[in-house]
Amino acid sequence: MTSIRKISKTFVNIIEQNPLRVIVLLLLFHVLISVAFSLVAYSSSIALHLHDGNGLWNFSRDSTLYHKEAQDLVQLITESDWLSWWERYPYHYNVKLISLVYWATGYNLPIVFEIINGPIWVISIIAIYASSKLLFPKNYAVHIFTVLFFFQPSLLASSTQLLRDPILIAGICLLCYGWIDFFKNKITWKNILFMYFGFIFILAMRSYLVDVILAVFVLYFVWSLFIKRFNLISVFLILLPVLIIHFTYEHVYTAGVLTNPPEATHSKAELLELNTNTNTNTNTNTNTNTNFLNLLSARIGKMRNGFSNVNLYAGSTIDANLSIQNFYDVVKNFPRAVQVAFLSPFPSHWIEKGKETGFIGRIISGIETAAWYVIIIGFVFLVLKNRLILEPLVPLLMLSIIIIILLGYIVPNVGTIYRMRQGFMIPFFIFGMYGVQMIRHSLLTKFGVR
Repeated sequence: MTSIRKISKTFVNIIEQNPLRVIVLLLLFHVLISVAFSLVAYSSSIALHLHDGNGLWNFSRDSTLYHKEAQDLVQLITESDWLSWWERYPYHYNVKLISLVYWATGYNLPIVFEIINGPIWVISIIAIYASSKLLFPKNYAVHIFTVLFFFQPSLLASSTQLLRDPILIAGICLLCYGWIDFFKNKITWKNILFMYFGFIFILAMRSYLVDVILAVFVLYFVWSLFIKRFNLISVFLILLPVLIIHFTYEHVYTAGVLTNPPEATHSKAELLELNTNTNTNTNTNTNTNTNFLNLLSARIGKMRNGFSNVNLYAGSTIDANLSIQNFYDVVKNFPRAVQVAFLSPFPSHWIEKGKETGFIGRIISGIETAAWYVIIIGFVFLVLKNRLILEPLVPLLMLSIIIIILLGYIVPNVGTIYRMRQGFMIPFFIFGMYGVQMIRHSLLTKFGVR
């Protein structure tokens, strides 16, 4: 145990003494990985079944859509039609960013987005490392091992693509750090800015989460005000960007986008929302006296149906025949939803051949999921031993639990759950890693090992 602590402390000292050098090395590492992925994706002889030969990989299908949309927006920029540039693809802010990079560099190639992807990945690492330090200032091993979250093969690979997930994850990391700093040191402009950037990154990438985020934080703040932990000014300042987005965000189904074929303008997430809300509005008008919980449950069911249609030919479908029509169905399927949300892909999936990623993709997901099981065990152990230690991240844990469980209800596809869950695993990862350290310490103490 002493050796791990010494090694971890040595690494932490190196980081603290040479922070700029470490940041540069991390950036160079990510550039190297991105270039390697790009070269393979353009090759005509390596892993042909895993990419399209034009720089895009099958494991990140949305990248193909975003790349085409960005090329379309570049054309509008060259014509100086900035208004159309802003109005087109209104819920794909990452595409607008991609198009600006393409236009500024003069190259419509996925690899040039490394200008954004690299720094975003490094920012995520710095924020989560700093969060771990704030929570566990003397536990050097947790500081180092928590950062390993970003070196998981699937997450590292997706961070090199034209996806929204890396920016979303960076938002969660910034929000974690800002919130922990606020909780421990009261409100400052520094932690307010970190939280603002966190909220903006998250909601720019997944704007339909605004209602869930607002509900969770409002409930938490009501309780906090009741016990006089925070004051009303702090609450208002923190929630300001969420409130602005909540009251200005025009839901996809009210924006008139259904006049175009969904496949032409929307990725899986938008198609999910389209299928959800158009159908739900009809039900609301014709069943005005229906119980609110049944209406909410019906919306979940229609979201699931929408995702089923989007993933009709996907190779990792799960519980395809599950139907949710009322609140009873939600309650009845709660254990299964939690199981699928937190524990999939299951061991039986680890040795199957993935449709988009082949055997290697499933093996990697199996290894990462096994590691996730260890983290969950550590998290549960920590809760049983000292649940008060979770207090600095309670609202983010609540938010993560709700969203992950909703994924279990809504998404009938293991691969999609696996990808969309990753960002919301971060609070569990931080505490779970500490819990694993506690388990290890308990076992070593029990067997008399020093």
